[in-house]
Amino acid sequence: MNKDMHNRLTGWGVLLLSLFLSVLTSCSKKDNNSPVISVAFESFSHGIPPSGEVIMKIVASAPVPNETIIPFSLIGSAMVGTDYEIKATSFVFAAGTNVAEVKVITKPSFDKTKSLKVTLRDMPAGIKPGNLLFTEIGIALKDILIYSFESKSVTMTESADINLTLQTGAGTFVAEKELRIPVEFMEGTTAIEGRNFSFDGPKEFVIPAGKSKGTVKLKLIKQEAGKDVIMMKLTGLNQYYAAGNFDKTKITIFGGAYEKLKGSWKYKGFTNREWLAQSTEHLNDSPAALPGKNTDKDLLIFGDNGMKIEMTGDVKNYFKDATLLNMGEVTEVLQETAGFPLRVKMMLVKVSAMNVNFSATKSKIRPGELGLRIFKEGPKEILEVTIRDYEPTDFLANTYKEYQSYGDTPVMKTMPIRYHFERAN
Repeated sequence: MNKDMHNRLTGWGVLLLSLFLSVLTSCSKKDNNSPVISVAFESFSHGIPPSGEVIMKIVASAPVPNETIIPFSLIGSAMVGTDYEIKATSFVFAAGTNVAEVKVITKPSFDKTKSLKVTLRDMPAGIKPGNLLFTEIGIALKDILIYSFESKSVTMTESADINLTLQTGAGTFVAEKELRIPVEFMEGTTAIEGRNFSFDGPKEFVIPAGKSKGTVKLKLIKQEAGKDVIMMKLTGLNQYYAAGNFDKTKITIFGGAYEKLKGSWKYKGFTNREWLAQSTEHLNDSPAALPGKNTDKDLLIFGDNGMKIEMTGDVKNYFKDATLLNMGEVTEVLQETAGFPLRVKMMLVKVSAMNVNFSATKSKIRPGELGLRIFKEGPKEILEVTIRDYEPTDFLANTYKEYQSYGDTPVMKTMPIRYHFERAN
């Protein structure tokens, strides 16, 4: 082989070696720079819907080229088999997809006190952990329905309205569809259904769509000594309900108020004075002028012939000796009560004479209506007197003028004066 031929072969060898090394380097760079897919949960938490079915999802940053399995672990106070069922032990991505799902079926025992944490583990080759490697399952605060009776005790006269309010753990609740919640009687109930009282409507609270409150109505049948207590609570509640202020209520059968009026009642207090003052201050009516100068010497006396008065305080400017006519029971809202205004049953009576100007210097005597409610405050009997039929001139004159445009009958129906009297004998 001559020298020129040797040089040419050597040159070709060097060129082929260079090309080979270039290919190896290119492949190596391609392997080192191939994209790594990240995987993470779609959501940090999962609430439990009423169906009890929870779908967990994990998402890949790009479609996986082959079937990819991502195992997970389970920890928490909720127990598999007891509180929930889950068949899978891993998330499985089908080739060419970037979403994988696992279903959890919760049971009624999975209540608001329990939770389940699901954590991804053991990422396969080509997969790296994303930003969210775990999710928690539980009943969300917004899904919890907090229920409460309107008050812990109710006095039943000829009838009683028992009210229930719902709200969510996050605030206001409005029923998307009608809800029905049955009631039952607890230990301590002495009154007999069908003998001492009956339901005036369904034996359950009905919360209409778009509302948050329901009412159960009771009617008095027969009053008997020793059979005068109804202890009521809710029944049939699922894991989405939690008790609020009053999870039960005590209903005491007091009987018709009219028969219990007889006797003398002494002045005890002006119970909604502060509420009246706050509610009317924007109309420039002076709180100092409200008729609160009364003492326990001011008496209302009820007998067979009606009502007599022995009074020297401000109340004498309204009340007169008069006959009474029972007009039946109505529902009254006690706006002055804290929190949710309390609704009570009161007897409405027609009074033959009253000075509706409620004044020592001005007089307009006519028949009118008066609200009366008797209840017990410990061992004491209290007569609550609601004055809503009045045409004031010495106080609340601006308020009365304003309320004339509202169309209520009587005009001050929603701006009453409320006094308490205590039984004297």
